[in-house]
Amino acid sequence: MLLTPGERVYPFKYSDPTLNWSEEAEQRHFNSEWVSRQNGYTAASRNFLTKSYLDYIIYYYAKEIEKGLAGIYFDDMFPMTARNPDICCKTDAEGRSHGNFGILEMRDLVKRTAVVQHLAGARPRLLQVHMTNCLLVPCFAFATSQLSWEDHFGDTEFQKRFSDGYVRAESLGGQIGAEAVALDGIKPKAMRWKDPAWEARFRFLTRTQQAMLLPAGVKLWLRPPWPPVSGVHKEELFDLMAVPGRFGAWENDCEFTPYYEYDGSLGDVPEAVHVGIWRREGKLLAVLGNQSGTDVAVTFDGRRLTVPAYDLKFYEKQQ
Repeated sequence: MLLTPGERVYPFKYSDPTLNWSEEAEQRHFNSEWVSRQNGYTAASRNFLTKSYLDYIIYYYAKEIEKGLAGIYFDDMFPMTARNPDICCKTDAEGRSHGNFGILEMRDLVKRTAVVQHLAGARPRLLQVHMTNCLLVPCFAFATSQLSWEDHFGDTEFQKRFSDGYVRAESLGGQIGAEAVALDGIKPKAMRWKDPAWEARFRFLTRTQQAMLLPAGVKLWLRPPWPPVSGVHKEELFDLMAVPGRFGAWENDCEFTPYYEYDGSLGDVPEAVHVGIWRREGKLLAVLGNQSGTDVAVTFDGRRLTVPAYDLKFYEKQQ
């Protein structure tokens, strides 16, 4: 990528802290201490976060941060049992072996990396953990962003994959004070994506996805898709996101109320309808997500609204 003089950039790095090149000199030297189990990746070792391995990888994270690395992404941040007797395996009085899940070690990794970022003056500080479906609050409390929703890829409606309880327990980020982000997750089975009817299905699934994410205030992570008609239907997504964009949802004076804090501003709505509301001075924009799988009638009570009717009509036309 070519940059013009004075152009500002934000370097952000992908990393998997438990994977290391198996031919690295340090890896070969500490092999019996670091390796936790076989992983199936070519030329890579799946390492347990021992103290010496943590020192090794954080040293290089610190060097990269000193050179201007602003954001770091940690992949595979979920418990992985290690049974290596050289590093963590314990044997009880009856001779049974007990492995280690590495929970406190992951916390140490996130905490120490956050401290390095802070001391280096990284602003804004971005430390994203890919926690999939395993929100370990004590581990990730020093992270600034969490990435979830990799555990239910498929081609069914998102309401059938994720319950309301799952979303509130795993996906909102509020438990650790982090920005909430979800992976796209639309993946057609076999060669279904070559079916001419897939285009309409792809658009529909994208709407079911956003019917869950938008009222909750969870952002979406876009990745290069494969097959090319998977992940998320970008045109459908951009059409949907253009509405809060025109409203100014990104402005500093805009406040968002997620569906689980809905205050009845639009009147009573069925329990199956999630209502998220953006507010700016004299303006209100609501997004409604139907979670029921069937048609639901919603009636607004205009007497409860605190914005002029012409504003509501304008945004209704834009949608």
